[in-house]
Amino acid sequence: MLRKLDSSISWLKDFLHQQKFDIPVKAVGDPCVFLPESNGYRTPSIALKIGHSLKKCGVTEARADIKNADEKRRNNSDDSGE
Repeated sequence: MLRKLDSSISWLKDFLHQQKFDIPVKAVGDPCVFLPESNGYRTPSIALKIGHSLKKCGVTEARADIKNADEKRRNNSDDSGE
């Protein structure tokens, strides 16, 4: 689903930057059936589960950056609110 929206990305961690974060948010709308008239989802539990999974991925990536002493990438994660 994510590659349909941006084919230049090959890894999930590439979507965990503030410049690309809107792409997974848009991708959640398809399986959850976003209803613009009510500004909600037909199946909000799936949207919530996907959101929690994305947050876990962000935390895991931030920890890996800290472990690998990747200061520039860690600062990028901090700026994006992860």
